[in-house]
Amino acid sequence: MPWKSTGPMEERKQFVLEALSKRESFSELCRQHGVSRRVRYKWVRRFLQYGPDGLRDQPRVPYGNSNAYSEGIREAVIEVRKNHRTWGPNKIKASLERERGDVHWLSRSTIHEILKAEGLTKTRRRRPRSPKRPSRLTDGTQPNHVWTMDHKGWFRTLDGQRCVPLTVWDHASRYCVGCHNQKSTRGSEAQQAMEYTFREYGLPEIMRSDNGAPFASASLTGLTRFAIWLLKLGIILERTDPGQPQQNGRHERGHLTLKQETANPPASTYRAQQRRFDQFLKVYNFQRPHEGIDNQYPADLYTPSSRSFPQCVSGFEYSGDLEVRLVTLAGQFKFAGARHYLGQVLAGERIGIEKTQDQYAGIYVGKQHIAWLDKWREKLHPPAHYKREDDTDEEGKE
Repeated sequence: MPWKSTGPMEERKQFVLEALSKRESFSELCRQHGVSRRVRYKWVRRFLQYGPDGLRDQPRVPYGNSNAYSEGIREAVIEVRKNHRTWGPNKIKASLERERGDVHWLSRSTIHEILKAEGLTKTRRRRPRSPKRPSRLTDGTQPNHVWTMDHKGWFRTLDGQRCVPLTVWDHASRYCVGCHNQKSTRGSEAQQAMEYTFREYGLPEIMRSDNGAPFASASLTGLTRFAIWLLKLGIILERTDPGQPQQNGRHERGHLTLKQETANPPASTYRAQQRRFDQFLKVYNFQRPHEGIDNQYPADLYTPSSRSFPQCVSGFEYSGDLEVRLVTLAGQFKFAGARHYLGQVLAGERIGIEKTQDQYAGIYVGKQHIAWLDKWREKLHPPAHYKREDDTDEEGKE
């Protein structure tokens, strides 16, 4: 007589029938068959729902593909990328979600795979990330609190004309308030461009720049005629440390986007290049999601300044806490019987000197601290030379 052999189907069927008869406890049946309660509950549930066919092993193929997408969604992704060739998956996804919020758009990784399949991606070397260090610079948290300005590296249009764009960004909202094509870094050109920007958007509280011309000089005070004009408007000047462009990283990153979008390759003429800059501002401020502000548009956060550009730019005014001195045409001023040289850039301007019994007295041009006066040695020092114990991290402010 041959041995009887049973398979998984017979074992499952026998267990389900014994469980439904309730002759023994469910736990005892599970111990006899050597399985867990969870597994046996599953077979009883399937038997009651589907009959004996429910005891068969089910295929482990998923019912649906979560990464599946229609041809229309794929075409929409490719169209956005072709219209904005520098946008990555994050910006494409954010842009599509804002335009068509009723559609369930793909994940970032799936969009990347679509772009990769179409040959629209470029592999870049991963750069090591350096730890963030504390900065003495002001962290602008509101629109028009801090503006940053800089000249992008010059290039030539296809007809050989030199272009030196002057760009201005609002630090908090990432709104680009100006991109002016210029032919040099002269202060007169910068002043003309900034006057146009100030009339349209108003005045910021702080203007940040590097130490290059026309924003700063290598003199004791670091001032230029363009800088003095900004000070007369009541704007505080803030400069990054020499050789530290990462301190103005948001602006430098904006320059990279500007170059990719408008100057690669350059336009045919000088005026055509400015038209590209104007179009760049429309896309960057109103159509391009920015990851630094949760994929919002800069225009969503920016509002023009309440400080309007004055009709007439007057001289400096000082409070009674400061002694006022006039800088001569030779760039000198007299204090406590001695003459001190500040520079001819301040010729004819009024400066303020602190009334203090300390060895050092601060020298101000408007609200800007420009130097320390060592009254005992009758010498001038740059602002970073000395710092009182009760001063805050910002130089010249208590």
